[in-house]
Amino acid sequence: SNKWQMPERYYRQAFYVQNNVNTPLIEFFVLDSSPITATTPDPNADYAYSSYGIAQQNWAKSAVRNSQATWKFAMAHHPYISNGQHGKAGNFEGVPACSAATPALEGSGVAPTSCGATWKVLLEESICGRVDLFFQGHDHHVEWLKAITDNGGTSYSNPNGCGKTEFVLSGAAAKLREVTEDPTGTYFQAGQT
Repeated sequence: SNKWQMPERYYRQAFYVQNNVNTPLIEFFVLDSSPITATTPDPNADYAYSSYGIAQQNWAKSAVRNSQATWKFAMAHHPYISNGQHGKAGNFEGVPACSAATPALEGSGVAPTSCGATWKVLLEESICGRVDLFFQGHDHHVEWLKAITDNGGTSYSNPNGCGKTEFVLSGAAAKLREVTEDPTGTYFQAGQT
């Protein structure tokens, strides 16, 4: 569509204060989560996790590590953590893992909209604890989640915590849904709005 013109499938964009062109005030790291979370493999092998996912993960690690920006923000469609219907990466829709190679869902009656195990790994290796804020969507509500600083920080955390990274989810531009989980770990959340 002509509505969105993005320079690449994943990319970075820095914004500078007018009188300081050497150090960015904010840098955005835009990630492409769709091929990484697909429930069926892309017919184009170029978007397989073993190639595309690893290349994007390595790019994100390097880009964030080398950024001199005062504030670092990342964004993608699929969440890392969410109190909504789709849930958290690594366990989207209550399904701990799924892949085309492992038909774990056959006969289960579960039809997830995405698989998050590899997405969880990508974010933990490249973004988690390294950016100040992660903007995410996919779930149809709004929330601002606190940083996961250790295993006790919220009901979901990676073993090493998530450092300073906070999470903003806004996916309420389409269908409206309730928040489905306990609001522990949020500054704000609202469903059906």
